[in-house]
Amino acid sequence: MTQHVKYKALPAILISCACMLLLACCHHTAPPAGQRTVNTAISAILRKLQGSWISYEYTHSLAGSHSPYHSSAHIDGLLSFSADSTRESHDTLYLTGLLKGVEDNGIWIYLGKTDSTGRYYAGQRKATDSETAASDNITGARIDSAFMTFYTLGSDSIRFSYFDAVYKGRPIDYVLRHYTTQALFKGAYTTVDPALIFGSSQIIFDPVNTGRLAGSPTYDSFDINTDILAQKDTLDYMEFFDTHGVSESHSYSYRIKDNMIRIYPLGEGPPCRLTRVMTDTTKIEE
Repeated sequence: MTQHVKYKALPAILISCACMLLLACCHHTAPPAGQRTVNTAISAILRKLQGSWISYEYTHSLAGSHSPYHSSAHIDGLLSFSADSTRESHDTLYLTGLLKGVEDNGIWIYLGKTDSTGRYYAGQRKATDSETAASDNITGARIDSAFMTFYTLGSDSIRFSYFDAVYKGRPIDYVLRHYTTQALFKGAYTTVDPALIFGSSQIIFDPVNTGRLAGSPTYDSFDINTDILAQKDTLDYMEFFDTHGVSESHSYSYRIKDNMIRIYPLGEGPPCRLTRVMTDTTKIEE
């Protein structure tokens, strides 16, 4: 009788062991995503890329031309991008870029290894814009001490310089607008023509809050045309606003030479001449 009971219990024992083995296998093959081992080399690269980048060729040209319009040849393509380290998956980093004036989230860099030339494999998903040429496709990326460089089928390279830390929730063209505005207008100015536009002889273009103007009883904000690809602008112009709605907004064209900004009415009339106040923080190269 005892032997019969032993054999009768044997299937239950086997089933119990099989269940325990299956649970053990499941535990090892599907670890929680949060416990994934992070490659230390890739982590260092992610920290280096984290933030917003802008075309070096555009910034270099703008420093000499003082004109988004005259430097517009350097923004025909990938102008700026933001790298967020939380968007890394399986050693691939996904970027948000301003590509031909359109925000694109399909740019990627594979950080697992480099090719024989030291470039990381990179690319972009197939563009939905029928006007985008196949030669614009990104094929690789190089990360140096001073620059981030993308290589494409249509050109040798596009270099980018670091701009700032990633600002969550902003549109990608924030980088272009913020950089261009600071490069052209940052600082305090005086004018001998206060009655023409500002109603004040001293105004300040806010270097922190882009688009804000201080010192004028007429206007407290401004905007400039940096979206040349979309608007097809043929001149540099700016518009002044009063957020309180007391003064009507007006548009003007402008020209910059050295420390002088001349702001012209779109119709006929004399320009308002602004001279940059030279201080340790606003001094520019002669």
